[in-house]
Amino acid sequence: MTNRAREFRPNSRSPLLLTASNNLPVKSAKELLALARSKPGQITYASSGLGSINQIAAELIALSAGARFTHIPYKGGAPALNDLIGGHVDIYVSSLPQVLQLAQAISASRCSSRTGSRRRSRFTSAASR
Repeated sequence: MTNRAREFRPNSRSPLLLTASNNLPVKSAKELLALARSKPGQITYASSGLGSINQIAAELIALSAGARFTHIPYKGGAPALNDLIGGHVDIYVSSLPQVLQLAQAISASRCSSRTGSRRRSRFTSAASR
């Protein structure tokens, strides 16, 4: 008899997308991070709440790039995404399913970069960071 609990391994390799508002004068993650370094704390990012994967990912991106963002926490991903589309926040780091249709169908925002080491066939236009 096998122990299913011991065999369980969570999938922690789901990519995240760094999505930027069209209000920002950038077309790539490289340009975004250069802008953030030149204007410390002036680039805002949305998260679905304190301690969320969105916040942790954005902070890690900023830290690794030597930049500083200003955190705007929301009570969930939907309000954060709405404010990205509306131009009230500059960037949002989120799971692929949450922003994929937005990035593909609407020009209200653009995907600058994604996490992960391999390209996904459904979204090959996003550069890997």
